[in-house]
Amino acid sequence: MDKKYLIILGALLCIVVIVVGLSIKDLSSEEIRDNSIEALKNVDTYEFGMNITSEEDSILINGEVDSKNKKAKSKMTLTSEEMNIPVEIYLIDDVTHLKMLGSWTKKSIATTFDDEDYLRSQMEIIKYSEVEISENESSEKFYVLDAKPDKKKFLEYIEKQMELKINGTEDIDTAMKVQIEKDSNLPRKIYIKMKTKDIDLNTILEISEYNKKLDIKLPGEAKTAKWISEL
Repeated sequence: MDKKYLIILGALLCIVVIVVGLSIKDLSSEEIRDNSIEALKNVDTYEFGMNITSEEDSILINGEVDSKNKKAKSKMTLTSEEMNIPVEIYLIDDVTHLKMLGSWTKKSIATTFDDEDYLRSQMEIIKYSEVEISENESSEKFYVLDAKPDKKKFLEYIEKQMELKINGTEDIDTAMKVQIEKDSNLPRKIYIKMKTKDIDLNTILEISEYNKKLDIKLPGEAKTAKWISEL
């Protein structure tokens, strides 16, 4: 091959590499977060596992969420030194059915379905958080963002989930981390740490399936559940 031709070909390849390189823009941490929140708008269903631990107790939850039809179910195990209690929960038509110690009860939820949706409610906190890319933990497949939550938003989430009132934010130390899949922009894991003078909680939420067809139905035995307000 002509030497002159090789030189021209090499120069053209260099130009292509430079142009492609210039066209690839590194995303900021805020753009990664916002893209993930936008991607969630196209999610109708998901399966999850969640582990909540404190110094003495732990809660293990596995479940399914159908946000399109506003249905959810989960199996939970409450564990401490003195007990190991299995719990089943179904949320259908804004009514929670709960089976614990062999008995079914039910109650209307005090919030909205989205507030009861673990993934969306946690991403709502991250939406209003200061975020930074964790370079050491990010990889070819995943972004990892460290998030410093807005304490007011974080408290709102905790109070809704735990159905209790926490006074003041000055004594709460919080931190979050979210692992986001690069190809889909969807979150795969969310880590939460919360510490006060009385509480030390660590939570890991892991999403295993997105947009899988789900058929969430209330078990026949749950239809005899008594309203908690009547007990």
